[in-house]
Amino acid sequence: PDGRVTQGLDYLPDARPLLLVGNHQTFAPDLALLIRGILKQKNILIRGLAHPFVFSGFQGTEDSTSGTGDQSESAESGQRGGAGIFSSYGAVPVTPRNMYRLLDNGEVVLLYPGGVREAYKNKGEEYKLIWRN
Repeated sequence: PDGRVTQGLDYLPDARPLLLVGNHQTFAPDLALLIRGILKQKNILIRGLAHPFVFSGFQGTEDSTSGTGDQSESAESGQRGGAGIFSSYGAVPVTPRNMYRLLDNGEVVLLYPGGVREAYKNKGEEYKLIWRN
């Protein structure tokens, strides 16, 4: 609240809903590390907003915020391997409606606004948060 930069999960606010915004590092290994670390240390499951491509081929992916139903059933069947992993950690396709519903339900939501573009930077390009219009 006072603008200071803090490190460590002890500073993660207890108030909900909570929106976490970040920028991907090269090839996006940060996503798994962040979700697992917070789940293990704080017992909080972060609900990630993932690019719809991750879920392509699944039924029920539009506005799927409950973590149950068609999306998770399809993910468990092993189709498109990576999507099953994302779904098992509570990720849903990034849409304005999904984000609103998750926050309205008091969830902790993780958003990388630059998405894949941030994860695959050009040679010599600086790390920066990319906001799409």
